[in-house]
Amino acid sequence: SNKEFINTNKVLDRFVYSVSHDLRSPLTSILCLISFIEEDSREPDTLEQVKMIRSSINRLDGFIRNILSYSQNNRTDRETQEIPIKKAINEIIDSVRNIKEANGISFKIDIDEQYPFYSNWHRFNTVLENLISNAIKYHKKEISGRYLKLTGTSDEEELKLNISDNGMGIASEFHDKIFEMFYRLPGTTEGTGLGLYIVKESIEKMQGSIEIESEKGVGTSFNIKLKNLKV
Repeated sequence: SNKEFINTNKVLDRFVYSVSHDLRSPLTSILCLISFIEEDSREPDTLEQVKMIRSSINRLDGFIRNILSYSQNNRTDRETQEIPIKKAINEIIDSVRNIKEANGISFKIDIDEQYPFYSNWHRFNTVLENLISNAIKYHKKEISGRYLKLTGTSDEEELKLNISDNGMGIASEFHDKIFEMFYRLPGTTEGTGLGLYIVKESIEKMQGSIEIESEKGVGTSFNIKLKNLKV
């Protein structure tokens, strides 16, 4: 019956959340041990092997975090609250500004909050974290003048938000595929193929939409519209 199906999904969702959450603890311990090895060892071969181990663990941790986001997105109800847009964006930017991949990227934020914006905070944060992290991860590393720009306007009806960069870009033939579950661009070894799927699903649950404009070698722009769920 439909009721049994819903209950089964809830049990499965709680199981996935619990397992994913429990897996992160030993990964954190392994990363700590790796840090000790890096500090104590002077052997180039050992350090190179440790670097490979760290890379693999980071990919696994990223996959687990995406599973957690997916699970939380399904578990979260439609509770809404006022979201200070600029403050939320700045907090995420501050959390990623000092990572190695963000070095040299100029962050530009221009948000016109004409009216208080109400939505689900967890989903809103998930969307921003994924899109900002992706923009940094897939930026060009060899050029100057790199930027990540976030502009938007909120009124009584909706929030219009644009996130754009002058990074690697995505060829037009892949624009319809990037939001599919587990899809990764050809030649891409990083990522899990879950991030953008979770972004689109979260936005749809927030009664919004997302569109991509991108050209390979030029950059990417995501246009987002979110309904203002004002109480």
